[in-house]
Amino acid sequence: MKETFRVLESPSRAESFNLGSARELMNSGAPWVAYVNKVVFRDLKQSGVSIDASYKISTGGLSALEVLNLFKNSGWSWPLRWYRRNRNSAHSSGTHLENEVENGRWLHLIIIPERIERIPQSDRAGVPEVAGNWNVPPRRVDLHAENHWLQPSSVAHFCDFIKERYILPFLRSLV
Repeated sequence: MKETFRVLESPSRAESFNLGSARELMNSGAPWVAYVNKVVFRDLKQSGVSIDASYKISTGGLSALEVLNLFKNSGWSWPLRWYRRNRNSAHSSGTHLENEVENGRWLHLIIIPERIERIPQSDRAGVPEVAGNWNVPPRRVDLHAENHWLQPSSVAHFCDFIKERYILPFLRSLV
């Protein structure tokens, strides 16, 4: 049985989306926004955390550190044994969290603080380190689902990433 999430866009029209497909829901527009606000952020609404139609996450004026603590206190975390600095420069100095928002449905959240200055040394990949100011509202908060609602820190997600990023493009280049 496929599970669906129904969203009323207007009194006369309702759309259903297959919750089995994380990407379909995430790319659906209004249904994704409604799902995040009603399901993912249900315990955080009183703090002013919400997502809008442009997928921008508002933190209600909270500092990046307050937002981080708010999510951690709501059950979001990142396993230390798996943590490695993310090489994506768009997430520079961000903190990664994950949460199983519903049974078998994991989401990945990145809280990116406002940048204050570049640190002279760089990490092993040659990417300059950036110091973050956690005392002001975050520059950005990113939220997404991995393929198949996989846990972001899991080996299954790592294998899926390798398949999508390297194996499938290589196989496509052969045909």
